[in-house]
Amino acid sequence: MRPGNQVLICSYLGYASDTFTVVMEAGKTTTYNILLRQEANVLDDIVISAGKYEQRLEDVTVSMELLKPKMIEARNTTNVTQVLEQVPGLNILDEEPQIRGGSGYAFGVGTRVLTLVDGIPILTADAGRTNWSFIPIENLNQVEVIKGAASVLYGSSALSGTINFLTAYPTKPHETKVRMYTGFYSSPSNPAAKWWNGAANFSGLNINHAMKTKLFDVIIGGCFIRSQLHRSSGGRSCFTF
Repeated sequence: MRPGNQVLICSYLGYASDTFTVVMEAGKTTTYNILLRQEANVLDDIVISAGKYEQRLEDVTVSMELLKPKMIEARNTTNVTQVLEQVPGLNILDEEPQIRGGSGYAFGVGTRVLTLVDGIPILTADAGRTNWSFIPIENLNQVEVIKGAASVLYGSSALSGTINFLTAYPTKPHETKVRMYTGFYSSPSNPAAKWWNGAANFSGLNINHAMKTKLFDVIIGGCFIRSQLHRSSGGRSCFTF
């Protein structure tokens, strides 16, 4: 740099750019301590479910709710239905989703709220109802809920709306997440109704490993759930991979 007054522009990702004036003298080394102010830019929310292609949330013409990853993690969710309870107008009754008072599941007809994972329906083949254990809760990126008829795009199972769970893609060369939880059920007020000894408990373990390379991306996840329910012979254990 030439001697004299020089204008220095400093910028860095995640910080606000700033301009400084420095004085350069011939034959001397000059040191300046530069402090930049942190700046966070909120990007537009992108959704897919409304038109089966990427759109900005504010450009969508249907009534739609979006649950972001931070909300899912902050809730310490042990069940997918706990995530959906945060959506206005969406209720979970007897493990069946209902949107805006519409009926959820009817025997012989199937569900009226279509549940998808990355745009693929996950309804059971025999009864046409949602099996929540199929959803990879350990690797959720966001949840998109359409409140209203979406049968034009997704068929008759989406008469009341859709719930689309989008999984996450790797963003780092290696990233591993492990989450454990446990809890206990309280005893009933009537001692005769307590059929078990000790405390009825539930526990779970979620493991997710993501790897990003130049050629391909890999995600390996697993979930183990064990619950000793308050009902006699109602305990359950399951493992998904």
